[in-house]
Amino acid sequence: MTDFQKMYQDKLTTPEHIAQQVQSGWLIGMDTATSQTPAIMAAMAVLYFRFSKSLLTFLMVRFYTGVLSPSDYGTADLIMQTANLLIPIASLGITNGVFRFALDRVSQRKTVFTGGLITIVLGSAVLLLACPLLSYSSSLKEYAVLICAYTLASNLHSLCAQYVRAEGKTGLFALQGILNTALVIFFNILFLLFFRLGVLGYVMSVVAAD
Repeated sequence: MTDFQKMYQDKLTTPEHIAQQVQSGWLIGMDTATSQTPAIMAAMAVLYFRFSKSLLTFLMVRFYTGVLSPSDYGTADLIMQTANLLIPIASLGITNGVFRFALDRVSQRKTVFTGGLITIVLGSAVLLLACPLLSYSSSLKEYAVLICAYTLASNLHSLCAQYVRAEGKTGLFALQGILNTALVIFFNILFLLFFRLGVLGYVMSVVAAD
């Protein structure tokens, strides 16, 4: 057999070659190895976590508009948007860093988590000292402390969630997302429907759930 014929023969797909590809996890450009299962589960958990929050917002809109006046709902939304703007500033984006480094440095995960926690606490303390700046806004001056509380709670929740995710506990990560969604609904009903706390109850329901 000439060299050309041998090269051509090597390119032919044989049953043995296909079996070898399947066993190694590569077939027709698709990775089907069992080693990819944890990564797929993690991606599904993250997707569900984000989807549940979006679904909760969609389903609860009718409830919010029924128990809050348009002005109160607008104020609550402004508080949330302001807090969401401050969250990465107060945490310095450390939650994503914790996930990245805890994923790579298995033996130093506790140190990574502690560093993230210290960063968030210090950042929230600085934010609290800067709260008087919010008094320049007539709509937010009454809720400066509430905004700081929302920011701190959200960062702490994100820190713990990302750490659990880095440990590969996808089931626990998905479970905490379900639990968080259920708690938001519970505290919304409690604070808004029974206690009639208005804007305070709307924001505090998320803080308490986190």
